[in-house]
Amino acid sequence: MSRSRRALIAGTTCLLLAGLLAACGSSASAPDAVLPTVASPTPTTVLEADDVICGLHSTLDGPKLETLREFVWASSVITVGTVTGESAPYLTEYGGQAVYARDYQITVETLVRGATADIATVSVQQRGVTVDGCTQHLGDATFTLGERVLIFLWDDASRADGGTRLAPVMQSEGVWRIHENDVVSISTPLLDVHARKLSELLLAIAASLRGQPLLGSMAIGTAVPITAAPLWLD
Repeated sequence: MSRSRRALIAGTTCLLLAGLLAACGSSASAPDAVLPTVASPTPTTVLEADDVICGLHSTLDGPKLETLREFVWASSVITVGTVTGESAPYLTEYGGQAVYARDYQITVETLVRGATADIATVSVQQRGVTVDGCTQHLGDATFTLGERVLIFLWDDASRADGGTRLAPVMQSEGVWRIHENDVVSISTPLLDVHARKLSELLLAIAASLRGQPLLGSMAIGTAVPITAAPLWLD
């Protein structure tokens, strides 16, 4: 084989391997070697009002919590409080869709369970509020200024902004309304709940936390250890 033909074959080989090596015949440790990189995630799309789909409807399906004991052990915070503030509506993401949301502030009246004893307020997000006649129903709890609630909150780690915040356990099912004479409307039938008075429910919640711990995973969610969120009722 002639010297010129060998040079032509070598040059063709270099072209074929160019995607893998920075230069034909150079080692991987050579200063000018190009190493493969992993592409960065696509930046989050800026949400616009035009992206909102009015009439969007979502329902809670799949496994559920069926007992008060499960609600109690799933919760990072349990409190009795009054809805005292609300934010202006803003855009966020839910299931890949642009939706309107609002934050509500709940002033704590009685802290039942939580990481510390000095929790004075909690902020809860409601996704799917009405803005300029555009309404969406996404299964989140609704709130009214001035109402009292018994609320079960867990850490929502699936937020679009990558952070965490407290959200009602099982969306609207984790918000129980307190009416006159401390009668409580329970959002979902539970197998082990027979009381409707707030004082009786608080006793039942305390008994669950003082009893045998619920460990590991439940039908949905993971039990919160008592060391992470103690009982604060006397």
